[in-house]
Amino acid sequence: TATENAARIAGLELVRTINEPTAAALYYAVKSKLDHANILVYDLGGGTFDVTLIRVDGSAVNVKSTKGIKNVGGRFFDEELVSQIHDYIEDEYDVDLEDEEYLDVYQELFNRAEKAKISLCRQEKAVIPIRTGEFKESYTLTRADFEKIVAKLYKRTEYCVKSAIADAGITAKDIDKVILVGGSSRIPYIEQQLTALLGITPSHEVNPDEVVAMGAALFGKQLESVSSDTKTISDVCSHSIGVSALDELTLKKYNRILIKRNTTLPAETCLPFRTASENQEKIELSVTEGEFKELSDVRIISEAEILLPPNLPKGTRVEVALRLDPSQLVHLWLRIPAVSYETELKFNRISNLSDQEIEKLTGLIADYDVS
Repeated sequence: TATENAARIAGLELVRTINEPTAAALYYAVKSKLDHANILVYDLGGGTFDVTLIRVDGSAVNVKSTKGIKNVGGRFFDEELVSQIHDYIEDEYDVDLEDEEYLDVYQELFNRAEKAKISLCRQEKAVIPIRTGEFKESYTLTRADFEKIVAKLYKRTEYCVKSAIADAGITAKDIDKVILVGGSSRIPYIEQQLTALLGITPSHEVNPDEVVAMGAALFGKQLESVSSDTKTISDVCSHSIGVSALDELTLKKYNRILIKRNTTLPAETCLPFRTASENQEKIELSVTEGEFKELSDVRIISEAEILLPPNLPKGTRVEVALRLDPSQLVHLWLRIPAVSYETELKFNRISNLSDQEIEKLTGLIADYDVS
């Protein structure tokens, strides 16, 4: 994963990872000395959204469900604002700010839109200056205008919240605390809508920008030394993990889910195959991430060519075991019971950096003196 790569580049040993919402809930539970509660963590950052339901019972912190979506958050609020201003300028001055000659103005507009977004959390309107060689304009944005933009994207997160609550087997009335995480969760409209939806005002006892880092630090400390107030954490799988399989009736490939979303970690499953020919040399395996049957609707996170031992008869049972560890890292094994053969397979995510790229970046980092 990207986290693994970052640790290797920095020269750090990756002992364990923790999901951001889980880290936030852990910190809140310890800080507030919470013993028994259902906590909903609403994590709206710059480009993604996650909601997690967590149950705290004494020293146990158990993730009950999680759901997330991409392409929502602060960056997309900025883009909507800039798009709105761009259209206004085009109508008023017949100027396209995306043209190359206005590139600097257009880039600066993103910076000013972000500042306006932040200021609208505290005041009712913000003025965004736009200056080119042809004109000077001051675009006034009201909080009401901004909330119309936020409302469209918020609705997508609300669907996730409702789904996560249902997946956890509880209702909104069972939620004891709501924690906001991520800079975009500071937008007043978000809090107002969540309060109306859940019937509970989100907590302001923790800093949305710091709570994840504080929770991760606390988790790392607990891994280092166990004490009487140590919390034990049980997490779940954020996305379903599966493989590309062949439908024998339609002869069409589809996503066969092996470990479902919200399965408690660690989780392990085994996928049996039969060799299709005498002395079959290999099996091609594609590992998927996602909830849908159509392969076009999920991510192929790894593709591997698995070499088989020689001289296997046709129809030999071959098992590919897949394990998801507490850090949601994928591990694969190949087992052939008939010949007592077992080996661990190297799992390479398609999006990962190569070993050569990591080595190059590690060398670049080593040249910096951080003090």
